[in-house]
Amino acid sequence: MFLGARRRIYHHLKRADVLLAPIIKQRTPGDTKHADVLQWMIDGAKGRDKSTQELAHKTLFLNLASVMSSTMGIVHAIVSDTLHAPQ
Repeated sequence: MFLGARRRIYHHLKRADVLLAPIIKQRTPGDTKHADVLQWMIDGAKGRDKSTQELAHKTLFLNLASVMSSTMGIVHAIVSDTLHAPQ
């Protein structure tokens, strides 16, 4: 089970590399045309973090964290409403 999950993670990381590498390569630090998280990450990257692979991986994990926190917020709101609903 652990190996299957690990393979899926590596598959998703490779897929992120394939999808995001061309976009990252065409953007340059300080590009004012784009005002999004990817551009902010490119602008703030230093050293090893400047590689397209690192930026793609960080974007993938940032998206995961974003979806997770949004989901948890909705779940907490639903549970709170359910527990505190008038009976």
